[in-house]
Amino acid sequence: MAVQYFAIQEKAYEAFYKLTNHRGQITSYVFDGIRSSFPKLDLDSAFESKDSVAKNVQEQLAAQMEEYGYRIVNVLIIDVEPDSKYIYVLHAVLFVLLLLLLLTPRTASATLNSSHIS
Repeated sequence: MAVQYFAIQEKAYEAFYKLTNHRGQITSYVFDGIRSSFPKLDLDSAFESKDSVAKNVQEQLAAQMEEYGYRIVNVLIIDVEPDSKYIYVLHAVLFVLLLLLLLTPRTASATLNSSHIS
C-alpha cells in the first residue's frame, strides 16, 4: 500500500498540531477501509478489484484527513496477499493433485498406443 498526501498550506496549524502521528492515523484509516472491503470478495475478485477498492479508500481517507489539514492525492494497493492459512491449503491441494496425476495410469497414452498398433 502507498499513500501520496501533503499538508494543506492554509491548514498548517491543523496539520501539525491536531495529530501527533499523522502517518499512523493515515495508515489506520487505510487499513480500516481495506478491511471493510476485501472480506466481501473472493480471491479472484480481490485481485481484480484492488484499483476500485483503492479509489474507495482514497475517497474516504480524503474526507477524514481534510479536517486535520492533509490532502490525499492517491492511494495505491500494490499487492493483495492472501492469508498464510489459505496459501497453505492451496499448496496442499496442488500437491495432492500433482500426486494423483503422477500416480494415475496414463490411460490416454495407452489407448493411443494400442490403437496405433492395430
